[in-house]
Amino acid sequence: MKQVRAFVNESEYKILNTQAKKLDTTIYAITKSLLKGFLDNTKPIIVQEKEISLKRQILLELKTNIKRVRNQFEFIPKNELGVILLFGRYCDYLGFKVLDVHSHYPDCIAIRNGERVRIEFEYKTSNFIIHNHNLNDADLVICWIKNVDLPIEILELKSELAHFYPKRLDTYIKKDPI
Repeated sequence: MKQVRAFVNESEYKILNTQAKKLDTTIYAITKSLLKGFLDNTKPIIVQEKEISLKRQILLELKTNIKRVRNQFEFIPKNELGVILLFGRYCDYLGFKVLDVHSHYPDCIAIRNGERVRIEFEYKTSNFIIHNHNLNDADLVICWIKNVDLPIEILELKSELAHFYPKRLDTYIKKDPI
């Protein structure tokens, strides 16, 4: 097999070293062996061409995953359907197991902490009142913006998921009158 010289710069090393630990241990072992020369000193490493293409492939995959994760958190709902999409993406994180979703009131039946929960999705909590929903038929309102208090539990996704967003949420949202 053809052998080539590979130089590993410090930023590539740091990215690969931290992210490869999260990958399969075999890939981590390959990555460590590729970076061994960098750990000892900055001399070039003699490796098989196949190993270099694997290293480049891993680095590209890691960069793509990082970019995808960053973009994933920048989705801001603009209506009730957006709230449903966001809830679907993070329902496991929020502690819900969805049993049923339908177009009539309430929108969703889920399990949380071993109990059945009837969920109504709204963009703003004031829409719950505007839609004239019966308070006895829902246990929880999941919304993006909590602009009025209701006599049932409210889960505001904007505050629950705020730590996922790279910028302050105020920069994403246009000021909207109530």
